[in-house]
Amino acid sequence: MADTVVNFLVENLLQLLSENVALIKGADDEFNNLLEEVQRLKAFLDDASKYHSDSKQWDQLVKDIQKTVHKAEDIIDKFLVQSKQHREKGKVGRFFDKVNHIGIVRDLATEIKGIHDKVKKLRENNQQAFQPRPVLELPKNGVQEQGPSLENDEVVGFDDEANKVIKRLVEGPAESLDIIPVVGMPGLGKTTLARKIYNDPKLSYEFFSIPWVYVGQEYKIKDIYLRILKCFKKSIEDHLNDDVDTLAKVISDFKNKGGRCLIVLDDVWVAEVIDDVKKVFAENKKGHRIMMTTRDRYLATYANTEPHDLKFLNGKESFELLEKRVFGKGGCPDELVELGKNFAGNCGGVPLAVVVIAGALRGRPNTNDWLRVQKNVAEHFYNNTQEGCLKFVEMSYNRLPQEVQTCFLYCGVFPRGFDIPSWKLIRLWIAEGLIKPQQTYTPEEIAEFYLNDLSIEI
Repeated sequence: MADTVVNFLVENLLQLLSENVALIKGADDEFNNLLEEVQRLKAFLDDASKYHSDSKQWDQLVKDIQKTVHKAEDIIDKFLVQSKQHREKGKVGRFFDKVNHIGIVRDLATEIKGIHDKVKKLRENNQQAFQPRPVLELPKNGVQEQGPSLENDEVVGFDDEANKVIKRLVEGPAESLDIIPVVGMPGLGKTTLARKIYNDPKLSYEFFSIPWVYVGQEYKIKDIYLRILKCFKKSIEDHLNDDVDTLAKVISDFKNKGGRCLIVLDDVWVAEVIDDVKKVFAENKKGHRIMMTTRDRYLATYANTEPHDLKFLNGKESFELLEKRVFGKGGCPDELVELGKNFAGNCGGVPLAVVVIAGALRGRPNTNDWLRVQKNVAEHFYNNTQEGCLKFVEMSYNRLPQEVQTCFLYCGVFPRGFDIPSWKLIRLWIAEGLIKPQQTYTPEEIAEFYLNDLSIEI
């Protein structure tokens, strides 16, 4: 992850230098020399980006590069600001400014050259430590969906679960509020199940409105109320300054004018959220519903003494999910079925574990590759520790081509639980310069392919 970030930082530094070198007066030679050194480092990093390494020396070098790049950006920004003030000073002041900056820029160029030499030496002396990174090959006939769609994968093993919850939502008490908590450990698929239920067409006949609200650990009840209100009103600008009591009353009034309402609360951590949302149902004679997901069983029983416990996948369902994630509709080759069942069986019925392992197996359709993955899985994944799971997820991330890694890391700017349309994310990637132009495809087509690849791999 860090080497993808540092390559991006160096690219930004190179752009900063290239765009401003003509504006820099008095230290032209030094800045041109610095520009050349950054260009050499960028070229070398571009070549190194085809590989990834777990070497501690490489990790330290990446940190050094990050530190130096930030230092260089600060120096250049400061120089550009001071150059505008340069004209207001006398000849003596301008002379000392020039001497000072020439020395600083010369030292910076030497520092970057030193890092370049270290990177080059490390690569030459540790060839075996650098493994080839996958190359993303765009399809010859335009952007096509690769492998299974995400929606098809997500429903594996959830049909019965969804039907049970939907039945409770529809057939519960007709004139009072009913809360149905879906509870289970992390990675078991609580949000996936809730999404499947949320999108079920049967609910649109039963409920007048169905707001979906992500809660999380760091929540504000006012934000939750505003998200609920947005389901009743096209514009909520008039209510942005309302206090929580006013918002609760406004929501209650809208709710009472329509039919039954179902509110979905995803990832609830504290009981106060339940109590606050119940306030909008103060007058309830229509059989409104709240469906919530939580990993906390105590919280689930606080909301309802009979929560819906999400079950683990059985062996057959685990293998079905693995097969779909790895091979799509093609099915698993006979020679890999036994190994595949072994992988799936060792995931303990946790869908997230199956998906992570499937990401490591995808694109490796032979027994030897699967045996190598099995060795890594046993070392990092089956020990059932958080560190082990994170290490294996990191391995899956490292298998992504660097250009896709960069797009993936960009998604970190959004808060957890944030929904963004794919078309909007694609436009943001293009606007930020993350999509490199190619002759055969438009930036939109390339970005769409990256997004599709991420939806399968991550």
